[in-house]
Order: sequence, then C-alpha cells, then structure tokens
Amino acid sequence: MLFSCSLFSQAPKAILDSMAQQFRSLTKDGADTSVYISTNKGVFETGEDLWFKTTVLDAQVFLPSPIDKTLYVQLRNNQNDSLVWSEKYKIVNGFSDGHIYLADTLEVGDYLLEVYSRHSIKSGTKEYHGVRKIKLVDRIDEFIKKTETVDSAEKKDAPDVVRQTAPDIQFDLFPEGGSLIDGIESTLAFKAIDNTGMPIGVKGTLYENEKPLLKFKTFHAGMGSFSFVPNINNDYSVKLGLKDKSDSISYEIPKIQRNGLSLHLARRDPEKLVFKIRGNTVDEQLYLRVQIRGQVQAMASAHIQEQDGLELGIPTKDLPQGICEVTLFDEMKRPVAERLVYVNLEKRLQVAATFSKEVYETRQKVQLMVKATDKDGNPIRSNLGLSVYDKLYKNKEDGKNILTHYELSTQLKGKIYDPKYYFDEKNEDRQKALDLLLLTQGWRRYVWSEKELKEDKGDLILEDGFTGMVSTVRSKKHTPDQQGVMIIDPAQGDIVNLLPLDSLKHFYLKPDYLGLGPRIYIRHFEPDHGPEVQVKTSDGFAVLKGEAVNYADVYPINDNNPKKEPPVVSSSMSQGINLNEVLIQGDKAQGFRDKYLGTLDSLAKLNINTDYVCNSNILNCEVHKFSDDNRKPVEGETYQQYVGFEWNGDHSAYTIKGRRSITYHYPQFTEAELLEKFNLTKVKGYYKEKEFYEPDYDKEDDSFPDYRNTLVWKPQIITDKNGEAEITFFCSDISSHFVGVIEGVSANGLLGREEFKFFVKKH
Repeated sequence: MLFSCSLFSQAPKAILDSMAQQFRSLTKDGADTSVYISTNKGVFETGEDLWFKTTVLDAQVFLPSPIDKTLYVQLRNNQNDSLVWSEKYKIVNGFSDGHIYLADTLEVGDYLLEVYSRHSIKSGTKEYHGVRKIKLVDRIDEFIKKTETVDSAEKKDAPDVVRQTAPDIQFDLFPEGGSLIDGIESTLAFKAIDNTGMPIGVKGTLYENEKPLLKFKTFHAGMGSFSFVPNINNDYSVKLGLKDKSDSISYEIPKIQRNGLSLHLARRDPEKLVFKIRGNTVDEQLYLRVQIRGQVQAMASAHIQEQDGLELGIPTKDLPQGICEVTLFDEMKRPVAERLVYVNLEKRLQVAATFSKEVYETRQKVQLMVKATDKDGNPIRSNLGLSVYDKLYKNKEDGKNILTHYELSTQLKGKIYDPKYYFDEKNEDRQKALDLLLLTQGWRRYVWSEKELKEDKGDLILEDGFTGMVSTVRSKKHTPDQQGVMIIDPAQGDIVNLLPLDSLKHFYLKPDYLGLGPRIYIRHFEPDHGPEVQVKTSDGFAVLKGEAVNYADVYPINDNNPKKEPPVVSSSMSQGINLNEVLIQGDKAQGFRDKYLGTLDSLAKLNINTDYVCNSNILNCEVHKFSDDNRKPVEGETYQQYVGFEWNGDHSAYTIKGRRSITYHYPQFTEAELLEKFNLTKVKGYYKEKEFYEPDYDKEDDSFPDYRNTLVWKPQIITDKNGEAEITFFCSDISSHFVGVIEGVSANGLLGREEFKFFVKKH
C-alpha cells in the first residue's frame, strides 16, 4: 500500500489503514483469473483446423496464473446460439493451446469461440472469460467477392459524421464524478449511438431557460463533452439538430444536486494526475482512494474548508498501466464521486519484429527476429504467440487483442467500438478519446452501500476436475454398499487408481486423470445377480449453461441409448445375444472413437457371443447344439441355416421347411451397450493434441502443391534473457499479402502486441 498523505492535511494513519483493509476485503472474493483467447486467423473455410492459444492471467496483477488446470472451450453458432463444439484442454502455468476441427458439415456464418476456467467465473459471473469472433465460409474467394459487393452497396458514413434521424439516436449524458452539483462547474460527457449500437456523430446545443448557452459536437466515436456551471433554479435541456428537419430532438440533462462534492480531472502531467475537488459544503473531512483492478494503490485524507476547493496531484510513475479508479469519500466514509482515468498508456511490453526484407518469393525461407523490451528498451523474458496468415482471412469485425481484452473489455461494461484505436500509437488523440470512453462507458453514480458491494453474485462453480456419485437401486436387503470406483487408462486398458467414495457416495476425479485421454472411463462394481448400480457425473459444460449440478438429473449409464430401445446386451455377463441382432447382412461395422472401446467390442464378440457352427456347416444347429466339435463362426463366411426347424415330441426326430445361406456378421454393439455391459461410465478428458504442420523445403520434397494460408502458428515463444527469439518458416505457393501478429505477456505482467505484414510473389 502507498499512503500519499502528503497530498492532504495529515489524518491518523490508523483510519487510512482500516479503510484500505476494508476495501481489500470487499474485493478479495472477485474473479482471480482472466482468460484471453487468440486464433491463428479470423476467417476459416470449412474442413480446416482452427488453432488457438489461451492466456490465463491473475486478474489483478496480470501475471500468468498457475491456479487453473482445465480450460473449457465452446464453439457457438452466433446465428441460432447452438453449441457445435465443447471440449476440455489442459492449462499449464497459465497457458493452453490446441485446435478445433471445423467440419464441412458446419453451417457457414458467424461463430463465437468461448473459453472458461475455474477461477475466471467463480465470482458468479462470466465477465472474465474469453471470447473470439470468427467467420466460417465455404470458399474464401466467394466470401471476399460477396463482402466487397455488400460493402459497396451498403457503405455507411464514418461514425463521426453527422447523419442522425430522430428514431435512430440513443443519446446519453454522463456527469463527471457522478452528479451535477449546484453552483459547481461541471463536465458533462455524452455518447450517441444508432439503433444497431454503432456510434454516430452529433452536433447540439445546451439550453438554459430555453436560451442557447453553448454548442458542442462529437469528438470521437459518438462521444464528446462540454462544461458549464449548473444552477438548480434554472431549466436545462440539450437539443440535437437534425438533417432535413425543421425541428430537433430535445433531451433533459441529469438532475442537479443541491449539495455535494465534485471530482474533476483538471490536467494530466507527464508523471501525475491533477484533480480538483470542489463542493458547496465546507469544513468536511474527506478521504480519497486510488485503485487499479481492485488493488488499492494509495489512500489519503483531507479537510475541505473553502468552496473554491483544492487541487491535488497523484503521482503515476509507479502505478501499473490500466484504468485507475479515483474515488472520493465523505466524512461518513461513503463514496460520493469517482473518476476513471487511464494511466501509463505507454507502459506496455514493446514487441518488435524484424525481417531481412519485405517481399519474398513462394516457398522461400523467412527469418524473423523478435525482441521484447519495456518502454525504456530493457529486455524482458516473455511468453509470446505468433501467427502469420494471408490477409484475406482477417476478420474485420473482430478488433479484439490482448491489450483491449485485459485493459478494456474486462474492465468496462457494454460493447466498445473499435477498441484497438486506443492502443495505436499513430492516433495522437487516443488519450483524450480514452478519457471520453471512461467518462461514458465507465460512468457510475454512487448511491450504494457496503451491503451492495457484498451482494451475492450467485453460485457458479466450475471444477478443474469433476465430481461423481454412485447410487444403488437395491433389489434386496443386505446388499453390500459400493466402496469406490476404478479409473481406467483408455490407452492400455489398465486400472489406474481406485477412487474411494465418501459418506454420500461421492467421488472426485482430479484434473491429473483428465490427461489420460480425450475420453476417461470409470468402472463401478456390480455383481452378476446383485442390484443395479448407477454412476452419475457432473458436467462443467452444464454449469456454463447455467444448470446447477444435480445428480438426480444426470442420466445413468444405461440410459445412453438415444432410441430408447432395449439394449442388445443385458447387465449379466452370462446372458446370450439375440440372434436377430446378429444375422444382419450388409451392415457396416460399428466404429469406435478409441482403442479401449474397440478392445471391449472384440471381447464382447468373442466371449459373450454364443453362436456356433456344427460339422455340417449349419449355423446354430439345434441338432448338434451340445456337440464338442462345434466351432465359432467366422466374420464374413457363408453358412447354412435351417428354416422352420421343429423337434418332434420326444426330440428323437425333427422336421425343417428348408435351408438358406447366410453371410455371418458379428453382433454390432453400440457404444452405450458396451459401456453398460462392462459397468463403465465415459467422461471427457483433455482433448487430444495435434501438431501444426510446417514444411521444411531445405529438406523435404517440394513436388506437391502447397496452399497453406497460415504459414506459421507458434503459440509458445519464450524470449531469452536478451528478450529475443528467432523464428524461421517457409512461404507457401500462395502469392498474396500476409499479416503477422505477435502478442503476449512478460514475466513482470506487461502486455504487448505487434502487427506486421509482407508480400509473397510468384517464384
């Protein structure tokens, strides 16, 4: 804690300590981690792999967090909100990367790629999860042609061009600090958007008692501000002039408070913020808190004794980059005004990408040198991700990057138009534009209490592993209780561990076990003639849908047959197979997702199958049913079968109506039937890893066409002690402009991003 008491008249340090501790306790239950996701590009064709990287940082200090172990990934169709993909991936020391196969059966259109971790939503909200917008198309050339046609036919004005009409405008006014105070000069910010949420430019006039007082206009993205001295005895309104109309739209200004305090950002010096506190009450003890991402940076107190107020400077040199909350409290320690200010915009990770040239030939080797430093040029060890892709695959509708996610999207509510604008050093007015964004989108009026700060946000708990429960449907008295379940290694088919059950028959599967494979199998104990046993497991994806974990609602393992048909195999290992299920010609063999289920299928066919062939080559011949010479039928072989077989009364003779030839096939067991037969429950483990393909034309045969539109995807680049890393890759056969994006986090919590481009021409 930094106590800047010198800015004010001296107050007992114990009071400030107590307030700081109180504020800390009110924020300690917030989200611990914040998740950001990046992809190798923004537009994908069906049948491609989507590659992604997630960064899981401590939400307050922006350091990679080791506390989350499991990443939940969902791909959602944005048109109909349907879920098309959901898998789990392993998080290692704050980072996770993987791929998603975009099948050609998926509907083209807009999708949302969503990622969650346990501590990013534990506060009961999803504000700290990661989202990435992607587009899925059939063919990129058709998509580009269609996009260009739509752009030319429906081109809109720039957001700061005045183009308003009455029904299209949502116009809001935001007093700096939270309230307008009678007799105190105040800044009133405004924001104008159309009915689609896009910012629009406006011009208007502030009227006092129906007389023009001042004129104003938009500065950036529908936002602007003006200052005046409100008088509680006067009437005020804002009127926006309209094109092609003789009248105008009129808006009331926020209510003027008779008494109160105002907090105004007077000026911004290179190493400090200068605030002016004014009020129409005197001789009052005030307190000030400076906070960034829930961490108190400074506490102080002062007496205000004159209506002219006082100025104070807050040093910013040692503050981290980000949104700084400066909150003013009255003598009852109630918040009365707040101003959000972005500090140290330049304090970021500087990432430089150096090429030997800007134009390359197809299949030529590219050598890229990456260097990471702080703003003073000092090298920093960093974890960076790199993607280089054809610029045609850039999604223009997704402007999110690692800076906008952590510094804006997770700190402010609502949609932020063109967030990357505020971090582009080429925009000289970005600091003023950022102030307006915080004055409008970060605005709040303080009429809350400590009780409201502690408001319960719900019980949304996402586990790194998962819990389960074993229940027994007792068929008779004195049935022995279940004591545990077994975890099966799907690769080897071996028992990995025995998980004991607690007094409520619950068990917990640690995230370590999820690494056994994409699908994990749990085996329970069930005697041949004992009671029916059901294993029910929680599902993290159900939690994300807002469904509470209720074991009573989870299907038992024998309820996985979607057609609700009686299973072919019963729960008794000694019962045979219905022959009608076996004698089906022309059916394809059942496919299984992994080796373990394939092994179980083979065991079921060999050990459970009671079919036989006698020496006369008759399938399931009743005459020789108990002969020692009978043999097992062979898959695909042709046998004879009696038609209309009947024994005479004493079984000394029999009659048949005829014979038929039949090609024999083993029973086709569904996955649900195998799981039930072997007392198994299947749950999701970590999705399988796949390596991104990069050719090496210095060593490989180059006779095959190379149509890669993503030239390189390296999600984990670790710079050395000099802040450097060297990457080499080869161009493909595509002649086009390519875009490269490098972004990541340093070892001391600085965020950085760099975008570059180069051209590839035909060899």
